[in-house]
Amino acid sequence: MRLLDNFQGILQADGYSGYGQVCRENGLTRIGCWDHARRKFVDASRAAPAKGKKGQPSKADVALSHIRKLYAVEKAGNQLSDGERYRLRQEKSLPLLNAFKAWLEKNASKVLKGSLTRKAMDYTLNQWDTLVGYCERGDLKISNAGAENAIRPFALGRNQGVITHGWVQLIQDYNPHADVGLLHRGLTWPESRRETHKVRRLIARHLIRPAPLHCVWSHQDLHRHHYAMDHCFPWSRWQNNDLWNLLPATERANAAKSDRLPAAALMEHARQDILAWWEILEAEPTLASQFRDEAQASLPLLPSGADLTQLFDSVLLQRQRLKANQQLAEWQGLAK
Repeated sequence: MRLLDNFQGILQADGYSGYGQVCRENGLTRIGCWDHARRKFVDASRAAPAKGKKGQPSKADVALSHIRKLYAVEKAGNQLSDGERYRLRQEKSLPLLNAFKAWLEKNASKVLKGSLTRKAMDYTLNQWDTLVGYCERGDLKISNAGAENAIRPFALGRNQGVITHGWVQLIQDYNPHADVGLLHRGLTWPESRRETHKVRRLIARHLIRPAPLHCVWSHQDLHRHHYAMDHCFPWSRWQNNDLWNLLPATERANAAKSDRLPAAALMEHARQDILAWWEILEAEPTLASQFRDEAQASLPLLPSGADLTQLFDSVLLQRQRLKANQQLAEWQGLAK
């Protein structure tokens, strides 16, 4: 979160609880993102049983109809000035929001706890104060989809220069006084840092030595098993090749885990082996700085100068966030 140092303004994000602490510590105003709320109802609608021609719409579909009306107001005000858009939202959006909230409060208790629809309804109600924040000014957005779309190719390593410039311009829209040079330096990520061959070579070098190198998920010595490099958080859902996210594992464990998220209990069980591997990374002069820089840039609430235990705790927070936001299936580890 160092990118927010000395930033004054508005942070628009999903409902991850860690952002509250960031906003308090940096004196930021926080508003919510309706795209994140909408996606949860879309997932719930897709999971609902198919309806006949005369079937009643699901509650997820009703919620989506409310949200579509909010976006229709935004489309109507797209070409307006900030002042005109503010007045439009006060006149049109606020009554729609009040009606949607009343419907949610009336119907949430009627939906099974733990279901996708109930989770979407609870999320929306819990985030309500931030979700209505965009109506307080005409220059704010109903969602941060524009920002996410701008940085998605950057995260995947395509057209970095163009994307970085676009992202800097987007930040300047919220904070015209931001230091452009600082923003470019903070967002620049050399292409070589996304490669995995460095970690593979490091694993291979250690396997030449007699000291054991353990699979983080099974504690088996990789000298006795075919090894694989495992993404702690599944590549298919979070394309992150940071050094802290690349872990030594047996081929069997890697295949069994596949694109699932390691369960919290499994992460705790693997804590010592993960920490031991990170110590190896930090002992490599050519990798230590990269390891720290990547962790600081991508892990929420990781304090500057954190030790490896604090880094691990930040990884657990990121795991919790991925599970909540993407409804990822969890892996409990290899069968005993």
